[in-house]
Amino acid sequence: MLMAGAAVVLAVFIVASLATREAPIVTNIDADPNLKLGQALVDLDEGRRDAARSALATLAIDKAAPSEVLAALAKMHYQDRRLAEAEALLERLVERNPTEPEALAWLGLVQAERKDLPGAKASFGRALQGARGDLAERLKWLVPKEPPVPPTVPPTPTEGARPQVEPGTPSAAVVPATAPATGQ
Repeated sequence: MLMAGAAVVLAVFIVASLATREAPIVTNIDADPNLKLGQALVDLDEGRRDAARSALATLAIDKAAPSEVLAALAKMHYQDRRLAEAEALLERLVERNPTEPEALAWLGLVQAERKDLPGAKASFGRALQGARGDLAERLKWLVPKEPPVPPTVPPTPTEGARPQVEPGTPSAAVVPATAPATGQ
């Protein structure tokens, strides 16, 4: 009987031990921005775009929202063709870190789509300054090089033009090309 009681206690202990290991940890995701960001990224990865957008938009309201929130939401807006919203978020990112090549490249892409070509050129140029690796190689194709300045060549006189008379030279010494012949 003692042996059967010990077996029951041992079985209860094992079941309780397994139950606590596999039981999900219940937390309030809304209370922790990092958990909410993680859940939003999982939602996005699993195709739940509306849930991800909602969570990211809630997090982005905070002026101190993590850069990852702004970047993820800006990319979603770009994919959804909500270019004004994407540009506003990317500008917030660039304000925080004006030399971040990826944010600048995304901003340039959105500006180009919105037909702000001078802004896009400036953003791509700034992104290229700090870019490395694959991003730098792609940006090189987007940032036009300044055309070389052609050398200045003095103009050649056109045919039939009157030659210039130097000051102090008698004008009779210069005969215009179209002047009538004299002496008859």
